Amino acid sequence: MKTGNASDLQVISIFESKWATQIEAKLHKVFSHKKISGEWFELSDTDVKNFQHMCQQSHDSIDLMAKSNLWFQTTKLYKKFA
Repeated sequence: MKTGNASDLQVISIFESKWATQIEAKLHKVFSHKKISGEWFELSDTDVKNFQHMCQQSHDSIDLMAKSNLWFQTTKLYKKFA
């Protein structure tokens, strides 16, 4: 987990979802202006505090789309997790 970072690392929170890859992509976009290098970001305390909420919102949105969007239901992504 410390790949590319010599600093000490402390895991503060995790979020598990079948949509993890999509949620991670969204978080990368949201925090792109805070990117330091590779997978590393300079997040504020507020960013960290809101992590669970942001992940849950993204999960719920993707899940709703997966259940109600006929086009999305025909994609390989949906079939992989349905």
